[in-house]
Amino acid sequence: MNYAASFHSSSDNEDSGDSSEDNEVDETLVRELRESLHFCVGNICRAEELAASKEVGRENESDDDSDDFGMTTTSSTTKKTETVMTKEAIAALTELVYHYSTSSLANDLHAFSNHANRRTVKADDVLLVARKEKHILAELKRKLVADQPVGESSSNNRRGDSTTATAAGRKKKKNTN
Repeated sequence: MNYAASFHSSSDNEDSGDSSEDNEVDETLVRELRESLHFCVGNICRAEELAASKEVGRENESDDDSDDFGMTTTSSTTKKTETVMTKEAIAALTELVYHYSTSSLANDLHAFSNHANRRTVKADDVLLVARKEKHILAELKRKLVADQPVGESSSNNRRGDSTTATAAGRKKKKNTN
């Protein structure tokens, strides 16, 4: 089930008088989400272009050789070129990200939280989705550790059970009384 589609269809099936108003709000939210996503994807692409151009500059500088007369010569075969994203490519990438996140990703996250008998999607569910992409998984884990509040222990619970956390919470409550 596509959750973006179910989001729209749930408001379409209402018989109340403000069904069209709800649908208008839904469409406004989706448009705002897409615009924000487009802005972020564009910023990421531009940042990557800048980083790549700096690296290309460094690599090209290291390829320069000085001859016996102090003249600088470069090897044209070893120079790398910069890659630039067009507006159309950024728009296409934005659509890809939007459709992937509202269909496949949303469905997978829902299934993982459902399997763990939870109604809330947790970071462990996101890690499960990313498990096949080792470099993405490593980056997500690094980000989760960096964002974790000081004093909180990391969750090593691979199954996503909340029983360990619940038991620890009960122990804390007993100790505070």
